[in-house]
Amino acid sequence: MARAALALQHGFGGGLAARRIPYSLTLRRGRRRWFVKEAGSLFVFLQGHPEYDATSLFGEYRRDLRRYLAGERDGHPELPQGYFSDRATALLLAFRERAERQRDVGLLQEFPAAEIGAELTAPWRDAATRLYANWLSYVAEQRDAIAPVRPVEPACA
Repeated sequence: MARAALALQHGFGGGLAARRIPYSLTLRRGRRRWFVKEAGSLFVFLQGHPEYDATSLFGEYRRDLRRYLAGERDGHPELPQGYFSDRATALLLAFRERAERQRDVGLLQEFPAAEIGAELTAPWRDAATRLYANWLSYVAEQRDAIAPVRPVEPACA
């Protein structure tokens, strides 16, 4: 029942099969994004942050961009895949070109944050909410299925 409740896609592939981890979700380009393993308890391994709201990832991108412009990191941060609209992506790529020519933390004042932020959505939220709700239901179901342990009375001497 837990497997059905989690609504996992069944599949074996790559190193997961060798580790006897049968449940995983594969997204585009064959990348595994999460998998589940039962080993006395249920372990759910996630890649990414399904708990994020629409602006969290944008905040991390801006933090990494500031670090790049300030010289605290070598490379310009990569754009998160599938997160920004085409228009926002074009704005960010134009800003990136300018930042690579004129690397200066003062450029952040001209970063199009308001334009990009107004378009942000979190299309993963419904699925993430369902994942967490199902996982917690499973945990509660397993807890309720365990027979209560009765205390042992000490022996009288």
